[in-house]
Amino acid sequence: CGNQTSTTSYFTIQDVKAPTPYCVNLSTALMSIPAGGTADDACVELWAIDFDAGSFDNCTADDNLLYTFTDDPSTVIEEYRSASMKFTCDDLAGGNPALLTLPIYVWDGCGNRDFCLVNLRIVDNNNSCGNGNPTGSTIAGAITTEQGQIISDVEVMNSEMTGTIDQEMQMTDNDGQFIFFGDAGMDYEITASKNDDYLNGVSTIDLVMIQRHILGIAPITSPYKLIAADVNNDEVIDGRDLVELRKLILGIYTELPQNDSWRFVDTDFSFDMSNPWAFDEANEVYDLASAMFEEDFIGVKIGDVNESVVPNLASGSPEMSTGNVIEIEFENTQVEAGQTVELAVKAEVADLYGYQFTLATPGLELVNISAGALNVSEANFGVFGDIVTTSWNNTQGVTTSESLFTMTFKSTVSGQLADILNVTSSITRAEAYVGSNLDIVDIALANSGQAAADYALMQNEPNPFRTTTVVGIMLPEAANGTMTVYDVTGKVISVIKGEYTKGYNEIELSKSGLGASGVLYYQFDSGDFTATKKMIIIE
Repeated sequence: CGNQTSTTSYFTIQDVKAPTPYCVNLSTALMSIPAGGTADDACVELWAIDFDAGSFDNCTADDNLLYTFTDDPSTVIEEYRSASMKFTCDDLAGGNPALLTLPIYVWDGCGNRDFCLVNLRIVDNNNSCGNGNPTGSTIAGAITTEQGQIISDVEVMNSEMTGTIDQEMQMTDNDGQFIFFGDAGMDYEITASKNDDYLNGVSTIDLVMIQRHILGIAPITSPYKLIAADVNNDEVIDGRDLVELRKLILGIYTELPQNDSWRFVDTDFSFDMSNPWAFDEANEVYDLASAMFEEDFIGVKIGDVNESVVPNLASGSPEMSTGNVIEIEFENTQVEAGQTVELAVKAEVADLYGYQFTLATPGLELVNISAGALNVSEANFGVFGDIVTTSWNNTQGVTTSESLFTMTFKSTVSGQLADILNVTSSITRAEAYVGSNLDIVDIALANSGQAAADYALMQNEPNPFRTTTVVGIMLPEAANGTMTVYDVTGKVISVIKGEYTKGYNEIELSKSGLGASGVLYYQFDSGDFTATKKMIIIE
């Protein structure tokens, strides 16, 4: 009859959530008095943003947040996104050094704010203020791996042992260094911690090495590697460590329930190899009287026995593929919704010591696993909806061209298996280890020797990332394509158009080029193909 009606509603979207402030304590010295100057020239100017240690907001980008010492946003100098404050002899209040407690306010783009309290220690090294020479000295050190690689972003805590003075915290800089100022005659304890990115440096190759150690085939001789192999932190290396580490690799764990991501050992500690776990995790300074510049630590990445951890942005990953590929073959059959499907995973492998990968199975629900040439069980798999992770290792190399194992699925979709399955690194990185040297090789999905997937958008690697990341793309033939990056609100951040070749292509994305951080989404379009994945940029 053509009847029609409509209604209009109006609503307001408003950001009322304050930023989350995250601050760091600092120590600083007053400048010396220049020739012809007065005590008023003994000062130091600090910016509120100097105390920031990674504050963030739900709507405003990190590099647009503002910082002040008071609840007055008009004190911000726009060029620096921060207010400044000058500290003079008056702030010493007759002492040397002085410990001040300051509020640091963090503001988002909508005027919401929150604050954190920080400790600022001010010292007059040159006695410009006439309060006497400073009654204390410097406590400093560096944190590196056993191989001497610097470890950045370690949280270092300086605690006065009587507990009468507040603790100070610093993050190691890009040189892995930290520095504190302590009061003369006091006792201090320096500790370090870092509990991010548990998977950094951890893979199935570490399971191989730990299992070889347990069986006495290739004993671990470094005390630091023994600490790394004790995954469950019970001061024994046994099968329980293998179980815990495999759960982390498979994505069942996002962190280790009984251990930290990193452990830190006093560099001067002398190990008893019969009990390497009785190590010092603190540097102690008694009756501070002079500068202590070598309060160093050795960092141990738990689970990383083959020393593949990336401890800082500049080091790069030592894990390199040989360029060889193990192709996983299967019979490309037609499946129907409601059908039970047996997927016999086959590969021609020689001297295989282990593998791991992620298998995307949209529309297929895993119901059973049967061993073949590889003695796998449910413990070798993780199931996350339509994604399956798997990890297997052995102390002896396996050579076979038979079925490795069989996976039984219940299908909720109809279509060709080749159009459904895809090997990725979205949760567990796809790689295998062959030969006595445990060379790392890639894993790819194949269908009777031919690539099973025509179009595919891979998970970016690494993810999360700090500087750059690489997105892999598979195309059945040369074609034009568009990569579009969005933020969580759907705002387009970057558009990359290009001509891509048949097969595997890569697109590199950088934090500086995107100008954003946090959770982002990237979408690739080519012809009728479109796919979207999530990535994370961290500070």
